[in-house]
Amino acid sequence: MIFRMQSFFLMMVFGLTQGYLPIVGYNFGHNNPERMKKTILIGNAAALSFGVIGFAVFQLFPEVIIKLFNSDPKLLNIGVSALRRVSLSYFFMVLNIIGVATFQAVGKGMPSFAITFLRQAVFLVPGMYILGEIFGLDAVWYSFPIAELTAFIIMSTWLMASIKDSMSKMRETV
Repeated sequence: MIFRMQSFFLMMVFGLTQGYLPIVGYNFGHNNPERMKKTILIGNAAALSFGVIGFAVFQLFPEVIIKLFNSDPKLLNIGVSALRRVSLSYFFMVLNIIGVATFQAVGKGMPSFAITFLRQAVFLVPGMYILGEIFGLDAVWYSFPIAELTAFIIMSTWLMASIKDSMSKMRETV
């Protein structure tokens, strides 16, 4: 259920990347580092605003959202805390998604794949298992923000180095 609700909010971010990716790619291909940098900043700001919206909705209205699917008191009890904890990851999740799109736009498919794989298979799933085994169900939900934050640190470091290198090469050819 959380995945389905999250998908509604993430549709905005994926839609953003569909417009963002060709603009960054075009400016990269045409050696226009200033316009590329501006597009990256605007894209990140837009993605972050979607993250804030998702966070606010899931923090303020978790009961209403869950009742759209089922009003079982046990589900409400688990779901409200789950939604609030998972939504902590949205700030980093949206930036990870736009970061992956940026790698794709500059022709770096492997980092894009690696970050996506790290987020979901290396950090999230094992994190859920470990937190669940040690602390129980209530802690499992924290694996989402932990995985997204960890992936964000790796992605942003890798992306900044790649973009800096790409922009310096672009300036050399101008």
